Amino acid sequence: MGELSPKVKAAFYFLKEKAQQGELPKYKEVADHLGIHIVQVRKVLWPIESYRVKRNWPPITAIVVSVKSGMPEVDFLNYLFQGMPEDRIASEWEKTVKEVFSYDWENTEL
Repeated sequence: MGELSPKVKAAFYFLKEKAQQGELPKYKEVADHLGIHIVQVRKVLWPIESYRVKRNWPPITAIVVSVKSGMPEVDFLNYLFQGMPEDRIASEWEKTVKEVFSYDWENTEL
């Protein structure tokens, strides 16, 4: 993976702080923090997801939620829980959030 952009790095450290505080940031909060439009948030989160997979970290981007549903976007949930019956996704996401919140993020760096 090439060099991550400053926006991607800023998003990661923002999510890391939120995870350590046990908070679920909204897509709009991430956008505002980064000074970008909300539709661009997805482009910033995917590189973090790719990076965390290589590092075997919990899916930190899974804590970013929609105001409307209180969960991540459907596309991301379908990616994260590929092949899982739709009626189990919400409960699996809740387990994933607990895993993200309980992970020791202190020494994780991009």
